[in-house]
Amino acid sequence: PADTIPNVTQHIDILPTTLLQIGYGKPFFSFGQVPVGTGAMHGAIWYANGLYTITSDRMQLQFDGERLVGTTPIGGGSDTNEDRAEHERELLQRLQAAIQQYTHHMTSGTLVHKGTAP
Repeated sequence: PADTIPNVTQHIDILPTTLLQIGYGKPFFSFGQVPVGTGAMHGAIWYANGLYTITSDRMQLQFDGERLVGTTPIGGGSDTNEDRAEHERELLQRLQAAIQQYTHHMTSGTLVHKGTAP
């Protein structure tokens, strides 16, 4: 169907996608991303049972906070070992950056956009 999004998405993508669709132009805080048209690597990140997980359209990666504990290819693509290794590095870097950002915002109390008052 025409309204199908071909990228991996998650519930936190709803806010930035909705704000884009309604033409909202003011700053806001969100860990979500617009799942189409941005050129960014899309995926979903979550934490459960002591593991951080990131899933892209090509791979799922699990990280225990200190080391990579597993990767699973998705879709049976024709990636070379070098392409898979590069994608794994990109996903791990993105996951570690998300963990760092979330931890910083939680410990500094900045999980909101603090704009100027009107």
